[in-house]
Amino acid sequence: WAFNAHPEVWALVVFFVGAYIYMARVIGPSAVPAGVAPVSRRQVAYFSGAVALFWFAADWPVHDIGEGYLYSVHMFQHMVFSYFVPPLALMSIPTWMARALVGDGRAYRVFRFFSSAVVAGVIFNMVVMLLHVPGLVNASTENGPLHYGLHLLVVTTALLMWCPVVGPF
Repeated sequence: WAFNAHPEVWALVVFFVGAYIYMARVIGPSAVPAGVAPVSRRQVAYFSGAVALFWFAADWPVHDIGEGYLYSVHMFQHMVFSYFVPPLALMSIPTWMARALVGDGRAYRVFRFFSSAVVAGVIFNMVVMLLHVPGLVNASTENGPLHYGLHLLVVTTALLMWCPVVGPF
């Protein structure tokens, strides 16, 4: 139960907050008509909720309990990373910001294909099945980078899965 710092989580949170503020304050004013707010209060609230939930699930004590004591808490983390953080994060992104991140060309077409409902649903569910293969579960408990990579895979595929429902496009 002793406090255990997770600076990698803090760095990720600082990066996301900094990137969102930069996009909203520096790029946003030139991307929207004059007099229109680049992001709404509701979008800022969604972003704050996504970051807070991510931080809660990825940092002490939830992370430490899930990693060292209760597998059910670790599965709770996966639920937060799959079903709560992605829709909030997507609802926080205005269309102009999504266009700035993805563009209009080939990257957008690839993104649109992978975020279509059927493709994204199949990919996400395949990842969930893969994450329950006993050999991979055991390997990820002993290999930090693999474990982090699997969490990244969960979040990425969950973002794709939620795009047809609440995505900015």
